[in-house]
Amino acid sequence: MILALVASAACAGQTSDPVAHFTADYGAGDEFKQIDYDFNGDGVNDSLFVAKESFDEDNGVAQPSSWDIYLSKTGGGFHVQEIEDLPGGVLVWPSVAFVGTISELDNKRGIVTIRVDNPSEGPPVAHVIAYTFNTDGSVDEHELAEYPAENQNAIFDKYLDATKRTSLTVQDKQK
Repeated sequence: MILALVASAACAGQTSDPVAHFTADYGAGDEFKQIDYDFNGDGVNDSLFVAKESFDEDNGVAQPSSWDIYLSKTGGGFHVQEIEDLPGGVLVWPSVAFVGTISELDNKRGIVTIRVDNPSEGPPVAHVIAYTFNTDGSVDEHELAEYPAENQNAIFDKYLDATKRTSLTVQDKQK
């Protein structure tokens, strides 16, 4: 089993209106995707956002999308974690995700998902990735497992088996 802190990103800022913040550079009618869920476990929904075009492209090649994450903070408002703040963004595949405590990471709460690399030589390699959230709004990325994608994996089964996944609803939105 591989267990490593792959990256850590500091909080990029704060906002009281995640939708307005995310769509600030969008034109009227531009489409995006949004997921609302209590990712950090504080009882308030947090939000993930991605441009519809990026989401559609990623789904077309069976890969997770890079999402901007807005985490609720004590006293109101949201910490902003944009994709450029974490190498590769917060990669989440909504249909293959688990949200909850992660025993391999001292029972921290986070999102577990999967990414599959398809190298030019050799078989595809699966990576079970976890994102955990800190009280300052920063996000840590951890690799829980790396294995040949055609093989079974205990970490995958523990969090991402179809019976263990968290139902994340992707909403179609428009500015």
